[in-house]
Amino acid sequence: MNRIKNLFSLLERVFNSRRLRTILGVLMACIVSFGYIFYLVEPQIKTFGDGIWWALVTITTVGYGDITPLTTIGRLVAGTLMFVGLGLIATVQQLFCQIHIKLCRSSHQRRCFRKT
Repeated sequence: MNRIKNLFSLLERVFNSRRLRTILGVLMACIVSFGYIFYLVEPQIKTFGDGIWWALVTITTVGYGDITPLTTIGRLVAGTLMFVGLGLIATVQQLFCQIHIKLCRSSHQRRCFRKT
């Protein structure tokens, strides 16, 4: 029961975080902007939605392979998006870990003070 309570506390703190909202906003802006750029530079991309799909799949490092860059500019856009995506995903993971560590420390300190 205590673990479930800690999980909900962690999720509440993470999703109330201004930093997470900022990171998610940047992530969405990257997906839309890189998807649009990819739509413009790649001849096989027929719709803006396909560009968004490609950007989403690329930034999350899933890489289905259904859409691949053919032009040099498209490959540069893809490479840039891959590095940006890795950085943003690592930042979100770091935020979760930081808040989780704070919760564990405060929980551990409360338990230690109760015993003495």
